[in-house]
Amino acid sequence: MIRRLLPRFSRSLAAAGWVAAILLGGCGEKAVDEQIRANELLVQGNFSAAIQAYNEVIAMTSANEPEILAGAYHNRGFSFYNQRQYQKAIDDYDMSISIDDRNTDSYINRANAYVALAMNDEALADVSKAIELSPEYPVGHSNRAMVYYFLDRTTEALVDIDKAVELAPGSALFHFYRGEIHVKAKEYAIAIADYTSACELNADVPHGLIGRGNCYAAMGYFDKAIVDFELALVIAPGNAELLQACAWALATATQPGFRNGRRAVTVATKLCELRKKSWQAFDTLAAAQAEAGQFDKASEAVAKALELAPAAERPAVESRAAAYAAMKPYHQPATAKIPLLPEPPAADKPTVDDSGDATAGSPKKAPEKPAP
Repeated sequence: MIRRLLPRFSRSLAAAGWVAAILLGGCGEKAVDEQIRANELLVQGNFSAAIQAYNEVIAMTSANEPEILAGAYHNRGFSFYNQRQYQKAIDDYDMSISIDDRNTDSYINRANAYVALAMNDEALADVSKAIELSPEYPVGHSNRAMVYYFLDRTTEALVDIDKAVELAPGSALFHFYRGEIHVKAKEYAIAIADYTSACELNADVPHGLIGRGNCYAAMGYFDKAIVDFELALVIAPGNAELLQACAWALATATQPGFRNGRRAVTVATKLCELRKKSWQAFDTLAAAQAEAGQFDKASEAVAKALELAPAAERPAVESRAAAYAAMKPYHQPATAKIPLLPEPPAADKPTVDDSGDATAGSPKKAPEKPAP
């Protein structure tokens, strides 16, 4: 989930218009006009057109105008990143950094491109440089935390994400990241507290609810998990990960009172419409159909799951297929519930700081039209 979040937050940042004015000395008027046009295209999310416009800016800008040239390379890299052309983005950030090696966002954005290519060691070097340049910039700490997360270095990840939350306590994203790191450490009860904070700080984003629901399910609280999944579906009805988690819990919950086969079939059917080549989708649909007593359909769906499943997953799927053939549904094995943390005392909510939710840094500052 985390890797998919990086480009999403880059796009939201660009769309929010995070392009500010800088002072330029000696820049040609035509180059400035073209950069203004390119910046407007970037803010609009028209990345293809923005790339073409930045090509023009770079072509008409001399080495004697380093500020505008560094900005053009940076913002073209930002546009390539949002088109998932990660190596081209890295190449442009290289050029921008070669001109201006003190810009924190250049290192943060290049690190995100490295992460997208699973080049985590290179990403770690870049976010560490960003922190060296701007030690009080929370995005540097949050992004290094997530690089450590990808490297399975959870202790170091927690140190950095704690610092990010300290610097920007109103960032829903940072609380979500800390929840993800605690999950990797199997500290589900602690993760729930951070997911709850993420939900309270930004009720319009489903990720906190999904994370918290998954924790509740892992701890055996399927009633709470299903409530969170259903709430999240109101916000994001087409989220495949969420549809799968919800349908699976509804179909296979340990406690019979929390299972709902008919609802599970509805949710899993929508999942399969979105993920026609996913073995997990058809495995989930089969479990839902079996819980609803539709064993013939369950056998068809699980056969499809077996066609698509990798070899390592087939034994478990085959076991469920045998149960459906015997007209028995599959339910998760009963285990002792993991205790939840006590509810914290009521306290004032921190002020929401949306600026902390910018994962990918920001486009290089560049000229805007003067106010009339």
